[in-house]
Amino acid sequence: MKTSAVKILMVIPVASPEISFRYSGSLDLMDLTRLNSFLEVGENVRIKSGVLQNATFDVNVTAGRARGTVRVMYRDLAIAFRNSRTGSERGAYNRVTSYIANAMKIRGRICRTNRGQ
Repeated sequence: MKTSAVKILMVIPVASPEISFRYSGSLDLMDLTRLNSFLEVGENVRIKSGVLQNATFDVNVTAGRARGTVRVMYRDLAIAFRNSRTGSERGAYNRVTSYIANAMKIRGRICRTNRGQ
């Protein structure tokens, strides 16, 4: 996308009998609206504004199951939900959902997740 530098370190055992590896890294300053080409198609969400200050991640995959942490610092984030059929943000459901999401996003500019799948 030619907007930011990403640094990734991957440790992949060559002779492992199961799918196990580790990766970590970071992403630098980025205009978050550049993600819309992915988010609009996959999630029916549009980023109206926002700047990624930085993001770091550290993930371990053991026997095909990922577990790790992601830390994101951003500013001025505003998102809008879209209708999956029309792509419009104007419907009442989309406006209410967008309002709630923007009101509940983390105002301290830090979003952390610790997820296992």
